[in-house]
Amino acid sequence: MNAMTTGRGTAGWSARTGATRSRHVPIGLRIAGVAVFIAAAFVYLRLGGGWGMALALLLAPDLAFLGFLIGVTQGVMAYNAVHRPAVPLVLFAVGLALSARLAMLLALIWIGHIAMDRAVGYGLREVATVQPQDRG
Repeated sequence: MNAMTTGRGTAGWSARTGATRSRHVPIGLRIAGVAVFIAAAFVYLRLGGGWGMALALLLAPDLAFLGFLIGVTQGVMAYNAVHRPAVPLVLFAVGLALSARLAMLLALIWIGHIAMDRAVGYGLREVATVQPQDRG
């Protein structure tokens, strides 16, 4: 088994979808994920965000997994598109510039989701280059 298919349950997921984690998430990035999650939650609460909206939307970026219904490449592209921090950071900046509180709150939930994923060891995905039966 290679490093891309080791870890919590990823081998079975990889075999089913043909996609793998792009790499093992280093401990430093996991710690940073915890710190960013805490910071995002703190700012979210300071802006008056409610727990109901946060809980309802915290896992929304994972709806990108539906892209795998179309195909592996499309699923990986959809998943990676919503699990990179650039777009929610831009959304937050635009919300800040326009005093659009809702945009800032949504961006913070999205950033919190990405940070939570990194904290528990999930990184970006990639299309598997080795067939599942060849892994050993």
